[in-house]
Amino acid sequence: MPRLAAGLALALAVAPATADDTSDEARIRAATRDFVEAYNGRDLERLLSYYADDYVDVNLPQPRQSKAQRRLYLSSILERGDTTLDVLPEQVIVSGAYAVVRGTIRLRREARDGSTIPTELRYMELMRRFPQGWKAVWGIDAEIYGESR
Repeated sequence: MPRLAAGLALALAVAPATADDTSDEARIRAATRDFVEAYNGRDLERLLSYYADDYVDVNLPQPRQSKAQRRLYLSSILERGDTTLDVLPEQVIVSGAYAVVRGTIRLRREARDGSTIPTELRYMELMRRFPQGWKAVWGIDAEIYGESR
């Protein structure tokens, strides 16, 4: 996996920009907003449309997921119904049919006592342009820790 990430970074660094990069970035940001609305609205089908048929979630024990596996995974999260989120894509680098997106995820989980537990994550996704639009094909996230860690 490190070899893939290093190769991706190198390819994006040397690949020429295309004339459509700005509108592609806008489309990716719009897809992210739609993802947030779908997640917070518990709309599984709309949420699944954000992902390619095969998706790699580096944080999972079995990272590669088919659409059916992703459906089960996301369904279990949405069924809990205790979390809302905001996704802030801070950098979008488009190169041809691929894009790297880096940003912040702000989660709010409702505790049993009614209080809200905030968590902030950093994320990176690889997206690919398909005929039906930009889809996430690979992702990783990690919690942001304070200075004492």
